[in-house]
Formats: sequence, C-alpha cells, structure tokens
Amino acid sequence: MSSDSLDRVNAEIQREAARVRESGEFSPREEQDLKDAFWASAALQSDAAILAATLADLDRSMLIDPAVPVDSARAGGAVMKKSLRKAMYFYVRWITDQASKSFSTIAAALHLIEEDLGHVHEQLTLPSRAEISIIDEDERDGETWWSPQAFDRLRDCSAPIVVSACGNGWLVEALGATGATVSGIDPREARVQEAQRVGRSVTAEDIFSFLSRTSDQSLGGIILTGTTEAVPAQRRGDLLTQLERVVTTDGVLLIHSLHPDALEGDLLPVELDLAGVKPLRPQTWASLLSERGFQVTIESSPDARSFLVVAAR
Repeated sequence: MSSDSLDRVNAEIQREAARVRESGEFSPREEQDLKDAFWASAALQSDAAILAATLADLDRSMLIDPAVPVDSARAGGAVMKKSLRKAMYFYVRWITDQASKSFSTIAAALHLIEEDLGHVHEQLTLPSRAEISIIDEDERDGETWWSPQAFDRLRDCSAPIVVSACGNGWLVEALGATGATVSGIDPREARVQEAQRVGRSVTAEDIFSFLSRTSDQSLGGIILTGTTEAVPAQRRGDLLTQLERVVTTDGVLLIHSLHPDALEGDLLPVELDLAGVKPLRPQTWASLLSERGFQVTIESSPDARSFLVVAAR
C-alpha cells in the first residue's frame, strides 16, 4: 500500500472514531477496553502471525514425494510411466531425500529465528504498554516558577483545560478560580485521593488513556508537568499526534519538563533511571512542535533545572 493510500485510510479511521465518540455508541470505558484488547492481540500478532503462517506452509511442502504420478489419457501410457518410475526410483528417491533434508534444516533454522524475533518483539512492545512514570518536581501546594506563565497563557481560554500529573490538584483549583473549566488527571491513586478529599476535580488516569477517549479539537489548553520525561521513545510520536488532534485551533500546549543536563549523577530521578530514558531537550521540543504547525516559546527555570515549552496554534 502506498503512503498516500495509507494516509487516506488512517484519515478515514480517525473520522469514523470521532463520529463514534460523538454519537455515544461506546462509553469511554468501553473504548478503553477495546484499545486494551487490541494491544493484547493484534499488536503482538500482526507480523508475527504472517511469519508463522509462512513457516507452516514451508513445513507442509518441504517433503518431496518421489512417487511421480502415472495417470495418462493415452492407451499404454500409465504402464510406460510406471516402468520408467520403477527404473529411476532409486536415483529420484536419493535426490529427493537430500533435498528434503536440506529443506528440513532450513526450516528448523527459520523456526529458531522466528522464536528469537518473537522474544525481541515482546521486549519492544512491553515498554510501550507499560505505565509511564510521573516525575514529581513540585510537591508543595502552591505557586511554582512556571505557574504564572500558565495563568497568563490560559487566562482567556474558553474551551476546557486539562492538567496532566496534577498531583493534589492545586493548579486545577487555582485555574478553575479564574472562571476556566479545568480538570486534572493523574495515574497515581494516592495523589488522586488526596485531591478528591478536598473536593478538587481530579481523576485517576494516565495521559495516553485520557487522550484516546478525548474528541478532536475539544481542549483549549493542556498542561503536561512531570508527564513527558519518562515517555519511551517509541511513544513520543503517538503523544504528539494525540495532543495535536485534541487541541483546538487556537489552543495552547504547556509542557513543563526537567532539563536533561540537570540530571547527572545522583540528581537523576529514580523513575528515569529505572525507565532508561532521558527528557527531551528544549530545542528538540521546539523542533517537533514547530513541524506540526505550533508557534513555540521556551522559558527556563532560575536554576536551569527545568524549562517550560509554550506551544500555540
């Protein structure tokens, strides 16, 4: 399939998904269940299933039968063929035995390759399905160095705003006090319960799950803090695509992230050390978002340990 055809198919799928979301045919939970089912089956069986089927065909065809057919439409043809087959059977059988042994060895080697590829595929797929660690730099309940910029950029936002990895929800509450429609998400149950105890609008959910059930161009502002640092490389493109899809034409993305240069030695958070990844640099974010049509500005913290990316349509 050509790239143009694939783009058209993907666009059609996106339109149909948007239609189904708006029609209410599936609840967000049902949609997430379908996505989980896809990860558990199709994602692991696509290319692997094709390879397994091909090897099964090889297994069935690698034995060469030396008994040449002798049927004939002509009188005496079958008798002549049987005589020739009997006279040459020893030599034909020897050749076919050698060929069958060779094909059997090749098939065995390919099965070993298939098994190894399956293990590699599994190792590459598991990180993309694993829970993304949250890097919490702002534990305190109050203003951070970058929150004034967030208030300033989202002051006139009329569409809903979402804060990812919002922790105890202080920023959700503060932005809501300005009259904006704000909600928070965080995959950490303890932090969500802490926020809910004081009446803040926070739900237990990770950013990928949330974006998968969010309609196109439905959010005026998205704040990602402590969210992007530990995202595996193979999922960063998906994150950007989903963010681009859900933000309105005049929406704003704010990404607060640790700077990789500030994470040397024991300053590296445990979560990042275990995940085996490092945050993207500010200019990398700027390049990626600019390619998608955003106007990007970057501000650094006073201690240069973190930075804020502001991306506007």
